[in-house]
Amino acid sequence: MDVLICNVTDRMTGAIFVADWIFENSSIKILRGKTITEELEMRIINIDALLVMKIISCRSTDIRDVFMMFPKSKNKEWMKSEIQMRCDFKDRIAKIIEKISSKQFKDGLSGVYGYFDQKVFEKHKNAILSFK
Repeated sequence: MDVLICNVTDRMTGAIFVADWIFENSSIKILRGKTITEELEMRIINIDALLVMKIISCRSTDIRDVFMMFPKSKNKEWMKSEIQMRCDFKDRIAKIIEKISSKQFKDGLSGVYGYFDQKVFEKHKNAILSFK
C-alpha cells in the first residue's frame, strides 16, 4: 500500500503524476481477502492509469505487468496521450517491445506464472505491438 502526498515522480524519466490525476483515475472499491473474511474499502487506480504509470517506469517487473494487463486496457488513445505528455512514448514502447521479444522474457513469465500458453503469449504480445 502506498500513501500519496502531493504527487508521484518517476525517478528515471522525471514524469510526475499529481494527486488529483491519481484521484481522477481511481475509485473506492471493496477489497476482499482470499483466506480471511475481512473487507477493506480502498481507493484503487483504474487499469489504464496504472498501465500509463508502469509503461513510463519500464522496470523489468513493470514490463511484465504491462504484458499481462495490456489486453484488458480500455482506452489506448488516452493512455498514449498521457504517456506522451510526460516522456518519450516511442522510447518507452521500444524498450517494452525489445524486452517482450527476447527469449528470456517468455521464460521469465513461466517462472512467475507457470506454463504460459503460446497462443495467449502471442495475443498479449500482439496487443502491445499494435500500440505503437
